[in-house]
Amino acid sequence: MLKNKPMYPEVSQDGLLLFVVVSWGMTFLFTKLGLPSFPVLNFAAMRTFAAAGTLTVCAGILLRHRPHSRLTRGDHVLALLLGGLGMGCFPYVFSLAMSQTSAANAGLIFGATPVAVGGMSALLGLERLRAKDWLGLSCSFAGIALVSVSSLSTVGIADLQGDMLMFLAMLMWAGYTVGNRFVSESASRVHFTALASLWGSTLLCLMLGPALFRFSWSTVTPSAWTGVFGAGVLGTGIAYVLWSSSVKKVGPARTAVYMNLVPLVAAVCGAVVLHEPLRLVHLPAAVAVMTGVVLTRGQSRKRSAEWSSRAEHV
Repeated sequence: MLKNKPMYPEVSQDGLLLFVVVSWGMTFLFTKLGLPSFPVLNFAAMRTFAAAGTLTVCAGILLRHRPHSRLTRGDHVLALLLGGLGMGCFPYVFSLAMSQTSAANAGLIFGATPVAVGGMSALLGLERLRAKDWLGLSCSFAGIALVSVSSLSTVGIADLQGDMLMFLAMLMWAGYTVGNRFVSESASRVHFTALASLWGSTLLCLMLGPALFRFSWSTVTPSAWTGVFGAGVLGTGIAYVLWSSSVKKVGPARTAVYMNLVPLVAAVCGAVVLHEPLRLVHLPAAVAVMTGVVLTRGQSRKRSAEWSSRAEHV
């Protein structure tokens, strides 16, 4: 008699993916919680330090059980470059943007990351965009323009500056994502990301200089420390490891669907915890951005197959 296959592994993976999505969506909230007690650059540095420590520990644990990861000389150079971009400059610009815009606006703008990744891949000759993909690009960026212009008319120039900074941060993260495609097949993703985070931490230390030691740590509130460790340990460190594991186990096509929930989580957290108003314009803007993501998803099949094979080296 054949036994039915248990559903627990399936439910477990869905639960982990939801945990990752909620963690990423709450990163916008965590940043908002931390910024009142920290200068922007200090918060970005503390977030990256927390992420680097978490990723280094995770990489050490994984390498003990899977000692097959080997970083080439090119990987080390790439880790330096991408670490400066994605683990150094990105957290600073992201934090600076969050100090000037709402979680809902930021989540919507950042939700267009898959579209930006597709556009950058096309510019580098890694993919070829079809008419449907160009339509997707137009829809997503139209949604970003809609929410940003609305901010200018209802909130003011400061909020628009925050939206533009978040757009820049989104492009930085998209560039970091595309750059990860050049990591060698022999390298563990977690191992590489841990090294990149250490380079990012080094860059932020150099940017801070003596200011890091002159900062009055006694003024930092418990909620601010929650923001630091929530964004660094949970949103960047643990979430990345779980995401990489899920891509390996259930495939990138299924995991990518959950990315569409990140702007929703960010908006709900901002409204419930921070009491930020949700405006009527957020609905059509969200529809436009998510439509663009869905339209460009078909072009991502080739990219998904590559990530499936590379995810073997988590």
